[in-house]
Amino acid sequence: YRTTAEYLDFAGLGDGQVVLDIGAYSGVTSIIFAGLVGASGHVYAFEADRTNYECALQNIEMAKRWMGLDNITLIHKAVWSHADGLLFSNEGAMGSSAVAITGGGRGVETKTPSTTLEGFCREQGLTHVDFIKVDIEGGEIELLESSIDFLARLKTKLILEPHWVGGSMSTERCTRLLELAGYAIRVRAK
Repeated sequence: YRTTAEYLDFAGLGDGQVVLDIGAYSGVTSIIFAGLVGASGHVYAFEADRTNYECALQNIEMAKRWMGLDNITLIHKAVWSHADGLLFSNEGAMGSSAVAITGGGRGVETKTPSTTLEGFCREQGLTHVDFIKVDIEGGEIELLESSIDFLARLKTKLILEPHWVGGSMSTERCTRLLELAGYAIRVRAK
């Protein structure tokens, strides 16, 4: 709840806004975002892990049925540096990551579809995005490195959760990449 409250405080969401929830997990934050942007807004929720996607699908369907939220598009893809797909490992619970980040041998590996941030926005005809939440278990570097120029043009609010990658926290690398895209950075230590 605390993390979601921070997202909401930072995003300042309102009617008609467009949100990208990259790393939607079980769909709960997507549902909250959808309620705040209203029927004239839209949430595009990305979840690469099959188990998490299925859970999010059920939660989003219930939110549609019981809360009348019909403004969420759930997408079973990773947002990555390319649209060629990537190997994803799942250890049997709702935790998983790209094999390129964690290495192999960590549970069942499956090929997951992927897209780029710019490619997706172009496909959808999105000329602006009001808020992007990124929590993709170490894939944030891959996403940012391939999206610097696009993010510089997009000029959106973006909140990102760094992770341990290759034995170190990705915070510094993410900060440098976002600064290259012209973003003001505020790092919150846990």
